[in-house]
Amino acid sequence: MKRRTMRAFIFFGALLMLLSLVAACGGDDDDNGTTSTTTTDSSSTTAAAVPTTAAAMADTGSDAPAMDAMEFPSAVAESQYNLEPDEGVPQYGGYLQLSAGEDPRSLNFLDNVSAGTGGVLQGVYDRLVIWQFEGGERTWKEIAPGIADSWTVSDSGTQWTFKLRDDVVFHDGTPLTSADVKATYDHYVASAAGEIDFRPPARSYVGPFVETVEAPDDYTVVLNLNAPAAVLLQNLSAAWANIVSKKDIDENGLEWFVTNSNGTGPFQWVPDKWERGVSFELEKNANYWQDGLPYLDGKRYTIISSSSLLRAAFETQAIDVTTAAGVGNVDEILGKLGDKVRVVEGPGGSPAWVMLNVTKPPFDDVRVRQAIYLLIDRDELASKMLQGAPGFIGTWFEPNTFSGGYGTSLDELRQSDPSYMTDKTQAIAQATQLFAAAGVDPRGIELTVISRGNSPTASTFLGGQVLSQQLSEVGFDVEFSAQESLAAVEALKSGEGWNATVYTSALPYPAPESMLNRYLSSTGQRNYSGLVDDTIDTLALSITSATSEEERRQNITALENYLREGKNAMFFVYFGGVQFLEQSYVHGRRFVSSWFAQYDERTWVDENSPTR
Repeated sequence: MKRRTMRAFIFFGALLMLLSLVAACGGDDDDNGTTSTTTTDSSSTTAAAVPTTAAAMADTGSDAPAMDAMEFPSAVAESQYNLEPDEGVPQYGGYLQLSAGEDPRSLNFLDNVSAGTGGVLQGVYDRLVIWQFEGGERTWKEIAPGIADSWTVSDSGTQWTFKLRDDVVFHDGTPLTSADVKATYDHYVASAAGEIDFRPPARSYVGPFVETVEAPDDYTVVLNLNAPAAVLLQNLSAAWANIVSKKDIDENGLEWFVTNSNGTGPFQWVPDKWERGVSFELEKNANYWQDGLPYLDGKRYTIISSSSLLRAAFETQAIDVTTAAGVGNVDEILGKLGDKVRVVEGPGGSPAWVMLNVTKPPFDDVRVRQAIYLLIDRDELASKMLQGAPGFIGTWFEPNTFSGGYGTSLDELRQSDPSYMTDKTQAIAQATQLFAAAGVDPRGIELTVISRGNSPTASTFLGGQVLSQQLSEVGFDVEFSAQESLAAVEALKSGEGWNATVYTSALPYPAPESMLNRYLSSTGQRNYSGLVDDTIDTLALSITSATSEEERRQNITALENYLREGKNAMFFVYFGGVQFLEQSYVHGRRFVSSWFAQYDERTWVDENSPTR
């Protein structure tokens, strides 16, 4: 039995010091006082035309084989082996076999798209910048060039100029230029400003920062920000901030993207291999700009909605990777399969929260919301929803080092906040007073709790059941409505037919700004509550525009304290951890913060894979 631990470290301090560091790096100044920064490391991204031979490997204390000379299939394979020799020499060929709970409901990143679909399509598209591959323990670290191979920042911190690679092409053969970046980012910015009726996830990563986009030449993009943003690069590296083709937007329209995709990533969508309700497939992009990548011939997805069928598929090697929660008892599977499989674990970044609809009574009254904040049993919700997977209860700002350690610890919350105390006596007393002050008697008031997903094993389904029971115990007359994912999202967006829900999501990168801009702000892509709270918006902006870590932490603490008053409409429950089961013939798979960031350009399968 093998257990591997994934750690995602965020070197935010380095980003905060970016303006001073870039000056030290040198470069050409322009009229705005900009200085050039990062360039690509060609030694790790350029493949040799023929196999390369390395000199004798030094003794690293690892289990890697020692030999006088070793032949590598490419330069990037040699580089990756040197970073993690225990994994062996990367091999080309074969497929990664995965599962999906349902068909992608939409492939359109320019509008609302599910996290499940997003996870499938991350490797189809590219971003301006990416996370730097470091090797070892499945980590990525810091920001690295993506389709932009360098960038400069003005002295004011409000203008960022990116120089694009000139060798990036879309899957249809069209060269990528600055016009594509501008057209894509213009869409995200317009959505965040409410100028168009679309809710792309990137509105929460690009929109809050970028005011205008310029494309002065084919390979230069200028982003003009509304304020300095120390976390801009993290946001632009987020798995949602993908670049699409301007030609596709202009010639095909936005609806084309619902069933079609045309990216520049390491894999491409294969329409002819999509058998609805059965399977779909991605194939290798032979013209990918990172020479020598990807290693895989493609990725195959089988649609499996039953945990028993998923377990059977994994145990028979019809599926290579699966979430541990999806297949039941992990120890039992490990005992049965032994070293044929491994567990991949990490702190994760998948939050869950209770969301109330403030456009309908009784939750339009802040005092009723505060009462519910006090009364919900987070321990029960987390226990039922996590189904044995790792995770921890807390506030919107988790206290662990995973995202910087910004939040209040659960031990302290247990002592100081009645909402988190296991003994609910004090919470009940305060909630009773709030109901009385609002003139609201919960008994007999009808509520509808909906769940996004109707599978009995889905965490949102289980959470909706628990929340319904808890609200019933308060006295409300509750109807629980389990809905198919798309129908539930449409209901949430409309504000009709629901009063409360339990929502889960996945963080593209593990920092507080990821949640602020996507979930909590008034324009957040996942804020379906209808709440517009100027205090939250002001504090969120002060955090994202902070120019020092001290200022940022102070503002995060102020927002956390405000949220703990229960005046908002989204009450945090837990962060879910990462726990995967993986066949031992799978190597090099990486996670930034959760299951969501699965680009797989460095993933490879050895000769034991049934697809080789």
